[in-house]
Order: sequence, then C-alpha cells, then structure tokens
Amino acid sequence: MSAIRSILLAAFVALLAAACTTTPKKEYIEPADEATQDCITVCKTERNECRRRADQEYERCRYVYERRRAERDACIHQGGMFCAELDPCPTGPQIKGCIEEYDRCYVACGGQIEVEEEGQP
Repeated sequence: MSAIRSILLAAFVALLAAACTTTPKKEYIEPADEATQDCITVCKTERNECRRRADQEYERCRYVYERRRAERDACIHQGGMFCAELDPCPTGPQIKGCIEEYDRCYVACGGQIEVEEEGQP
C-alpha cells in the first residue's frame, strides 16, 4: 500500500471516528411556579445578551482579520520581508460560556437539567 493511500485511509478513519462522537442531549425542566418562571426569563435574557456579544466579537475579529490580511498582502506584494503574521479568528462565535452560565442560572432558579448521551435510554 502506498504512503499516500495509508495517509488517506488514516484521515478517513479519523473523520469517521469524529462523526461518531455524540453530543449530550439536554432537557430543561422548568418548575411551574411564577417566581421561578420570572427568574428563568432573566436567565434567558442574559443568555441571549451573551450570545449577541459573542456574535459581535466574532464579527469584529473577522473585520480586523480581513483588514490585516489586506495590509499583509500589500506588504508581500511590495516585497516586504517583515510582513505581519495573522492570528486567525475562531471558527464561529464562542458561545460555550454563555451556555454554561445559562445552565448555572437555570439551576439556581430552581430548574432542572437532565443530560442524556445520544443512544442511551
């Protein structure tokens, strides 16, 4: 088997393994009382604001990245030897912290979160 085939096979197996990983499924169980509902509404508002800020930060990063890339490309085109390296942006808005904070807030309000791995009863 050629080296290229071995590399392609290994990449395919790694991709297949990554596709088989599961993300836990969360079920949010809200208590029925009105005070708890109001508290959870505050959690949702804060989560939405956090996501909005994450979206804005991502867009700002993309804007700065594109501007710096244009500057670097111009530097290279002019034969520059010390053109700036680029720091990439994340692949998307970073909302993991928003979700974690929402979950803490939700539970602090009296809600329950049941986490179930996919494929489990």
